[in-house]
Amino acid sequence: MLLGIKIEYYVVCFIGTIVLYSKLLTENQKVLRILIHFNRDWEGNTVVNIADAILFCLLGAFVGTWLCQPTNLAQSISAGLGWTGAINVTTSSYNKNGKGA
Repeated sequence: MLLGIKIEYYVVCFIGTIVLYSKLLTENQKVLRILIHFNRDWEGNTVVNIADAILFCLLGAFVGTWLCQPTNLAQSISAGLGWTGAINVTTSSYNKNGKGA
């Protein structure tokens, strides 16, 4: 158990996060890029893209599971999908000036 939540809920939430993150990438939709904020020169680097996806999914699994406090696997995968969807909608609704679309 981690923070009073079963480890398998984190794993299933991680899987849910990966599923939606991958779907968004294959549809050429923008996703939150964490590592690019540290160094813009990394954009387009395959290793950084993979590390960014893994970091986002790990963070998503932790935050999604912690916020939703799932009690079964269905709630856990929903937390992963919900986390990714919520972050995608939040970040894609802002343009470069930081103003809503």
